[in-house]
Amino acid sequence: MSAGVPLIAKPTGEKLSQSELNDRSNFKGKTVLISGCTNGLGAACVDEMCGMAVESRPLKIILVARNKDLLAERAGLCTAAGITTSVYSAELTDVAQIFRVAKEVKDAEAKLDIICLNAGMWQTHAERRVQADNMEVHYVANFLQMAIFATEWVSMVPPGGRIGVMGSFTGMSIAEGILDFDHLGTKDGEHKKMLNGAICYSQSKLAQHMWVKHAANSLALANGASINVCCPGSVMTKIDTWQAFKSCVGCCYPLCKTCIGIREPAEGCGSMMFILGSKAMDGHNGEFADFGMDSQVNIPNKPVPLEYYPGQKNAVAPSTADAKQCERLYTETAARIAELRTKHNAI
Repeated sequence: MSAGVPLIAKPTGEKLSQSELNDRSNFKGKTVLISGCTNGLGAACVDEMCGMAVESRPLKIILVARNKDLLAERAGLCTAAGITTSVYSAELTDVAQIFRVAKEVKDAEAKLDIICLNAGMWQTHAERRVQADNMEVHYVANFLQMAIFATEWVSMVPPGGRIGVMGSFTGMSIAEGILDFDHLGTKDGEHKKMLNGAICYSQSKLAQHMWVKHAANSLALANGASINVCCPGSVMTKIDTWQAFKSCVGCCYPLCKTCIGIREPAEGCGSMMFILGSKAMDGHNGEFADFGMDSQVNIPNKPVPLEYYPGQKNAVAPSTADAKQCERLYTETAARIAELRTKHNAI
């Protein structure tokens, strides 16, 4: 097991102003791709873009998700808002389908000014599960598909373009900043920490953070283009974990929501909309935007002391993840992607 110091650092400046947090000017007239766009945070991002003033909206939104019926609903919303739309369907735990849709987008689309890599899951099954390529499902759905898409589409991102990754502070609070290279993506290893699937989920999210740090200087980004990761806080979505929690607490949910600081997707998507849309993100690359919970007592926050945590400042902080561990993850992931590309004839 190898330690990668998690993506937490001293705040880099003053708290962001409300105008900076609300700025969405970078979306104007752009082509935006959103994965995992049919519910939860991804759907909320689409809703917000469609609800912008007409003169501020993206020119085109490209939708990538599994459910064709829900994709059609999202596309209809975009069309009603006067936004050109195209849709691509793929099961994002299936590597063959990930490569297929990556190629379809490359063949059909002229450019991707903004890429919102939002797709992800947290399943609460009792034991680790693997998909068709014998890889653990959270690893593929949360981490590998993100790395494949970023790698396959980076050449389509023009100068000044942005790639955003929907991350999670669980890489710190549950995984404790330790990336288990021996079991990452395998059917063996720890699975549960209080909640089923918690270890697999948090490991995949920590891997996102570490990969993004190294990708900032290794992904062949165009001049001025960037890739950053964000944490939306605790958001009530349709993933298994939250639905199980909501059922468990029953009528006490409103009180629990207030005490714990749970957000609805329309609020939680603000972190992604900020890193992709605000001019305040100019010059930031390979960094972490933390829009975490209101009360830090809900997060163990170890092994970094609380004063080094940028939460509630809505801060954007450089990663303190160990550079050598990040490089190892990036290199090993690149080799795995190359191997899978050959296996699935995705040349």
